[in-house]
Amino acid sequence: MGSFIKKTGLFFSLSLVLCAQNWHVELDNDLLVSSDDAYTGGFSITYMGDMLERAEEGVYKEYTQTMRDLFSTLFLTDFPNKHINASIGIQQVHITPNDIERSDPIYNDTPYAGIALAHLSLFAWDDAVFDQYRLSLGVVGKRAMTKEVQENIHRFTGSKNPRGWDNQIGERGSIGFGYLRGMRGYEQTFEDGCAFEWFYSVYADLGNTFIGGGAGTLVRYGKNMPRNFDVPSILFNNAPNKVLNMHDRPNALGWSLDAGTSFNGIGYYYLYEEGERAGYNFYTPRWMLTSKIGASVYVENFNFSLSFFPVVTRKNTTQSASWGRFSLGWHY
Repeated sequence: MGSFIKKTGLFFSLSLVLCAQNWHVELDNDLLVSSDDAYTGGFSITYMGDMLERAEEGVYKEYTQTMRDLFSTLFLTDFPNKHINASIGIQQVHITPNDIERSDPIYNDTPYAGIALAHLSLFAWDDAVFDQYRLSLGVVGKRAMTKEVQENIHRFTGSKNPRGWDNQIGERGSIGFGYLRGMRGYEQTFEDGCAFEWFYSVYADLGNTFIGGGAGTLVRYGKNMPRNFDVPSILFNNAPNKVLNMHDRPNALGWSLDAGTSFNGIGYYYLYEEGERAGYNFYTPRWMLTSKIGASVYVENFNFSLSFFPVVTRKNTTQSASWGRFSLGWHY
């Protein structure tokens, strides 16, 4: 698997050089709620090239065709009357207990866990609906290098230094498949040029470190917005679907406000299994209700977003599992 990931990284680099079109970066952190507890932060970087029918000959087009052929074989469809895009991205996830100043294992709280993944995705879409088919490869454990990344982030933000990463859960290679369907359910444009949109989605993940699924809905209001999709996806996952059709936007300053909610059910989670095997007695929710409140600004070939994600579970605690997200997109 390590060799495959190295080849994927090289392929990613070549794709960017040959036909760069879209970058999307997301930074998650719970600094906004001043608490470290469970999901405490992470980041993702995603690249997506042009639609297959317009892509120039080269590595990206070959990659997109390979992904199309793979998923059309697996799902017995040739994606009729759909645009085809592919994306490739990397993601890192940081999970910690509430008290990160202790260096000893805290057996009555969430254990430290680091996750690093490479996501290979295919999108089949039209103006009203898209389907995302995703293959995710990576590792859970020390080789994810979350200790080094989080320590540097906390040093930069002036936050407390996490001292317990040497106690993180045992290592496991990760492979998973994901599916997401997002839909534009309703839209209306007003006389002042502002527009209202309603999106909804369903999704599922199946892998050796996580099995789960859910559904969500979101509304967006703004002006000069891109003709993309803004839908909830699987918990903590990055959202390359936002990059779809980002170029379809008036050449003027734009903005949007959005709010939504999503339900996530958890069937299996390696964090739960390995944590309990190591002697941790911590809360292991089987469902989470996540809300989102966000704002975006669109300036020429860039978009900036700031979002807040309050999380509700059955846990009776004053600690916060909520987090914030800053997103930056560059489309050219």
